[in-house]
Amino acid sequence: MSAYNDAITAYSTLALAVVTIALAIYTFKLWKITREMVISSEKTAIGQLRAYLYIDSYKYLSHHDAETNSIWWSIHPIWKNGGVTPAMEVSINTSSIILNEKMDDNFKLHDDFVCSHETIIGQNTIMEGRAIPITSADIIAIRNGEKFFYIWGSAKYKDVFPNTPVRITRFCSTIHSTLGDPTKAYHAESNIVEINIGSHTRNNFMEDAPPK
Repeated sequence: MSAYNDAITAYSTLALAVVTIALAIYTFKLWKITREMVISSEKTAIGQLRAYLYIDSYKYLSHHDAETNSIWWSIHPIWKNGGVTPAMEVSINTSSIILNEKMDDNFKLHDDFVCSHETIIGQNTIMEGRAIPITSADIIAIRNGEKFFYIWGSAKYKDVFPNTPVRITRFCSTIHSTLGDPTKAYHAESNIVEINIGSHTRNNFMEDAPPK
C-alpha cells in the first residue's frame, strides 16, 4: 500500500509540475503578446499624434532698390506642422543656387544651418523660412531657360513624446515657370507676377536622425 501511495504522490507531483510549467509558458506568451500589442499601440498613437513638418508653399514679394531704381524679389519657403502636437526644438536650414545648366545627381546638396536657433512650431501652424533674394534679371533668364534656380534644405525637430528619435524633413524645389513682368513691382491689377515653385526630383523625404 505504501508503494502505491508513493506512486500516486509521485504522479500527482509530476502532473502538478507539468501543469505549472504549462501555465508559466502560457503566462509568458500572454505577457509577450500583450507587451507587443502595447508597443504597437504606442507606435500607432505616436504616428497619429506626432508632429509632421513639410514645405507647404512658397511666398514671393517684390522690392524696390532705391540705389539702382530696380526691382528685386524675395522667395520665402513656408513650413507647416501638419501634425496634432507641437514640433519641438526646430532647427531649419535653407540654401539656394542659380546654375547655368540643370542640376545633376552629382551636385551636392549640402546642409548649411543658417538658422541655427531653435524654435517651436505649433500643431497645424505655419512658419516662414529664411527669405532668398533673386534679381528680376535672373527670373527672366530662368523663364527663358538660360538659368536654373534651386532652393533646398531641411528641418530637424523633436516630438513631444519621450524617447522618440530626432525627425528630419528634407526638401528641394525649383522654379518651373513665371508669369508677368518681374522687372516691375507686383500689382494685383496691372502686373500680376506668378513664380511657380515646385518640388525637384531630389531630396524630398522625411527620415529619422541616426542614433548617436
